[in-house]
Amino acid sequence: KIRQYVYFPNGHEQDFVVESTTKASELVSNICRELKFVPSSANGLSLYLETNKQQVSIP
Repeated sequence: KIRQYVYFPNGHEQDFVVESTTKASELVSNICRELKFVPSSANGLSLYLETNKQQVSIP
């Protein structure tokens, strides 16, 4: 199991436990559930991976 830290635009950060086989869509669903954000679907939501010099959207 891996602890993945998620940083939100408002400065809030939270860790989520994931596995090496966890899909980005599963992590998005877990984040939505934890924040009690229940859209009709997770379509349109995305994760961004940030490295030293670039940001990449993970659909």
